[in-house]
Amino acid sequence: MLIDRLTQSDYFIQHFQGCYQLYGLGCEESVKARGVTLDRELKHLMLRSKSGNFLVHIPASQMLCYKKVKAILNDSTIEMGQISDLGVSKGEVTPFVEPFWSMGHLIDKMVLDRDWMTTNDGTRTGYIKFNPKVLLETSKNIITEIRA
Repeated sequence: MLIDRLTQSDYFIQHFQGCYQLYGLGCEESVKARGVTLDRELKHLMLRSKSGNFLVHIPASQMLCYKKVKAILNDSTIEMGQISDLGVSKGEVTPFVEPFWSMGHLIDKMVLDRDWMTTNDGTRTGYIKFNPKVLLETSKNIITEIRA
């Protein structure tokens, strides 16, 4: 799903383009710039398993439990993926652009309890506000508890 397609979706709320300039900042800096709280920011991490790269999604207020991820996927080799291998920098990862949309997605249940969240739009200057249920439209997803 591309950002343009998302903006036509019932899950789309608002797109804020060119709002600020973030250079590899973390979630704490992003939410401050957006005026939201960490529990409303969607954090994405790209992990690598035996079968390839995948994204995990948790509220930015939470910590990821690698032990749970390894158990769920029955794979002890899971490690952080290298987004730079995809030509992407920190702060530019978003599930709504390729190649991320087509990857597998491991989504924490807490994410789907929210009626809206924010995340970057694949740039360092914009973000989107959306209903996280849009993540259920990915072709490969697992909904579970992956927070510590």
